[in-house]
Amino acid sequence: MNTFTARLTATTGLILLLAASLAFSPARAERRELDHIVVVVNNDVITARMLDNRIADFSKQMQLSGVANAERKALEKQILERMIRDRIQLQQARQLGIQIDDITLNRMLDQLAKTNHMTLEQFRQALEDQGMSYARFREQSRDELIIQALQRRVVASKINVSDQEVKLYIAQHQNDQDEHTRYHLAHILIPVPEEASPEAIKKARALSRQVYEKIKQGARFADMAVKYSAGRNALKGGDLGERKGNELPELFLQAIRDLKPGETAPPVRSASGFHILQLIDSSQSSKLVTQTHARHI
Repeated sequence: MNTFTARLTATTGLILLLAASLAFSPARAERRELDHIVVVVNNDVITARMLDNRIADFSKQMQLSGVANAERKALEKQILERMIRDRIQLQQARQLGIQIDDITLNRMLDQLAKTNHMTLEQFRQALEDQGMSYARFREQSRDELIIQALQRRVVASKINVSDQEVKLYIAQHQNDQDEHTRYHLAHILIPVPEEASPEAIKKARALSRQVYEKIKQGARFADMAVKYSAGRNALKGGDLGERKGNELPELFLQAIRDLKPGETAPPVRSASGFHILQLIDSSQSSKLVTQTHARHI
């Protein structure tokens, strides 16, 4: 072996030894995978860390509200779809110049705290004690307000009601009992895409019937909503809250009108898909009638 070959062999051995030592060094062992992009929504991105944070927040909210945690895969699918929808709406709101300033946001959070019989500082501490980030809750609340403002503007721009139509509606519903009845509903939506094929419609109908049968056999409605529903309230167990009868679609009213609290109606079809409705409770509000007695001389 000549001198050059010996030097080359020694140098190569030193490089391999150095590489091996780096591979097993503590710095190498402690290296963690960096955050990565899960999905791109136009010019915005949703990263794995954003998704994990939202899943953690929703899991905590579901636990506190008594909704059982769904399996990770189903929960991740629901939350990711909601984050995508929210991003699209927030982008549209920015284009229309819709913003929520800090004063408006603070006022809403303060009112929310008062509803829970707390000061804003106590409310913040309560969230953090429950393992939730107040900063994330605050920004998510801002996004919700922006989306609500966008939806009101979009809906208002498409409504054109004449005075004659208002008078006709009042005349037709003057004695309508639904105006004085409040319904507390839970809702599951099995979606049907626009221009869906007959096969896709058949598949959605079969799934809605399958979910309905599971509920009839004892499965919790809230669990089924988290797992299967495409509705915006799916992560709340499908809870729609209380609504007046005249605020509900006629399709929903026909489905629930003969139900008793706790009962679930068979799936009904609309343009958006198949709806499964459960009546949680209903209440009849009394209509106040004022009588005036007059005496004339």
